[in-house]
Amino acid sequence: MAQTVLIIDDDRDINEMLGQLAQMAGWEYLKAETGTDGLRLARSQHPDVVILDMMLPDVDGYSICRELTCNRSTSNIPVIMLSCMCQPADALEAAFCGASRYLAKPFSPEAVLTNMREAVNSNRSSATPPLSGHFDLAATESVKSLSAISRMIRDISVRTPLHDDEIEALRKAFFYLAKWFIPTDGPATAVARTPLSVDYQIRLPSSGPAATAESDCGVHWTFSQTPADLLTGVDTAERPRGRLLRLPTRPRQDKRPKESAACLHWKEFMSLGGLTLVEHQKEAGLVHLVKRFRPASLMVPADGTVLPVSSIATTHMKG
Repeated sequence: MAQTVLIIDDDRDINEMLGQLAQMAGWEYLKAETGTDGLRLARSQHPDVVILDMMLPDVDGYSICRELTCNRSTSNIPVIMLSCMCQPADALEAAFCGASRYLAKPFSPEAVLTNMREAVNSNRSSATPPLSGHFDLAATESVKSLSAISRMIRDISVRTPLHDDEIEALRKAFFYLAKWFIPTDGPATAVARTPLSVDYQIRLPSSGPAATAESDCGVHWTFSQTPADLLTGVDTAERPRGRLLRLPTRPRQDKRPKESAACLHWKEFMSLGGLTLVEHQKEAGLVHLVKRFRPASLMVPADGTVLPVSSIATTHMKG
């Protein structure tokens, strides 16, 4: 069965040239000249890969990429972004949006076909998303770090009953967290920071001797960092503040210490994702967070079809 590529580009000549190239290589070709049409075709036709131009007449390519990668029905479709801008910051921004690949114009036909094949092969190698994973956030491997976040969000989207708006909130939170290590304007402005190690585990309802309790169902993350850098803000962010027992007779200067940059960044990260602190082992440099969900035996995806949780991973995966 032929693989399908959806090309979203308002330049008709480039769109049709890429389409003819794909057809000559044995691919089926879908064409869209606006972001709106591209989203409609992606949701209805579910292509194997999307080639997306960054500059579109109605919606910018970054927004389309975020929409594709955060919606449960399209989150497994790899996106290759095209752009005439070739600065490192542009490639980073594409990675922040969840793009699998980034190609700067002008590009060779061989580069396009190679990226299409690699994107599809990489997607098929993880056709059944895992229930756990590990990655590091580090400025020295910025694109790799951001790609790992996108894979994690895809795993969560396919394997959990979280709603699309909750998935989008988690995506925003983790890409915001990544900005502590990876500035969006490129490596030239990067500040030396200790890499952050991230392990995640999706705990679903189960039975038997090792059954998962209902209260434990959710996505669990363990963050570790030695020496602590960002994690120094956890204690301050979670420390309760006392209340005055009586009103002062005259205004008093607030003598509470100013919140550190690490504290403010960590608080915003947890707020964006709706995350709960489970444990903080300060001496070991470990933090355990969770995003809980209610166990459900049924889910209703975007098309309205009722599916058992156990079938989600295969139903929304093509191939």
